[in-house]
Amino acid sequence: MEHTEASEFVFRTLDFQSLTFAEKSAKPEGLFFFSEVAAAQVWKAVRKAAPDAARLVDWADVIFVEWANQPAVFFSSVLPAHKRLIVRLHSYEAFANWHYFVNWARVDKALFVADHIRQLFLAQNRLGRVSGLQSGIVANRHDFSAPVAKRNPEGKRTLCMLGWATANKDPIFALQILKILRSDGDWRLQLVGGSWRETAADFEAEYRVRFNALLADPALAGAIDILPHTDQPHAALSEVGYVLSCSHREGTHEAVVEGLSVGCVPIIRNWPMVAQYGGARGQFADFEEFIVSTPEEAAEKIRATPWTLRRAADLHRRANAAYGIERTKAALKEALRLP
Repeated sequence: MEHTEASEFVFRTLDFQSLTFAEKSAKPEGLFFFSEVAAAQVWKAVRKAAPDAARLVDWADVIFVEWANQPAVFFSSVLPAHKRLIVRLHSYEAFANWHYFVNWARVDKALFVADHIRQLFLAQNRLGRVSGLQSGIVANRHDFSAPVAKRNPEGKRTLCMLGWATANKDPIFALQILKILRSDGDWRLQLVGGSWRETAADFEAEYRVRFNALLADPALAGAIDILPHTDQPHAALSEVGYVLSCSHREGTHEAVVEGLSVGCVPIIRNWPMVAQYGGARGQFADFEEFIVSTPEEAAEKIRATPWTLRRAADLHRRANAAYGIERTKAALKEALRLP
């Protein structure tokens, strides 16, 4: 358990995975247990099995559950009635099944990392399941302390994807952008982070075949660097001019903000799977001029927006105002003030 003080709030944290019995029971096939046994009796078992966790709940005024998966299922089922409960959802849960098993009637407030994730969640939970549920937006914390550095001539004409090897990330979209740019200039692409999963589903395997076919195009020869995962994204992005978001869907796409924080020009696809809920245009409303729908639009935007140090500094400033820590802290403080 960690203890952190922040203004009028005191936070203490618990890793839910340490409650092995709870993690195992908070599964769809085990939910009958909570419907047949009174929550009070279950909580007695919690006290016996995990006294430190029970003492932490006794101490707290509000239980803040990060991720609407097993922890949210568990605490929304057995938490004592006088305790307040807040659950924060990411894009992962919005596209998974866990939120269907959360007892939302027991949740005092649901927080979301982005508004389009909230809209998607609400569209999937109609028929009164979340009627009257309070909600809010609390974005992720972002670090803007890294300096905006000069790029060498090659870096100014280099595109970068952080995290790329899935069909959802759609690196083919990036290769198509690069191919268009290479028709009249010496542009490069970096694909950073991991590689294809060998156990991927059939549609992923089919996508990989198409990706490899385009990767072998003579027009792209020698122009693509496939690099391993990095724990220092800001350092990697400080050497390139452009950060790409080519995905079919995202929640916040942290790589874009990380790129902006070090002065990269963002090229953001209008994520088609979540466009009807606001998607990229809502999440990056302050950078709407960089949102595109096709590789052709992306290439045109890149050509029209050469990387310069002055432009990089301005992007950093704008992003800090839109996504900096002070804005997140203010949103979190407001979210914690329950009626």
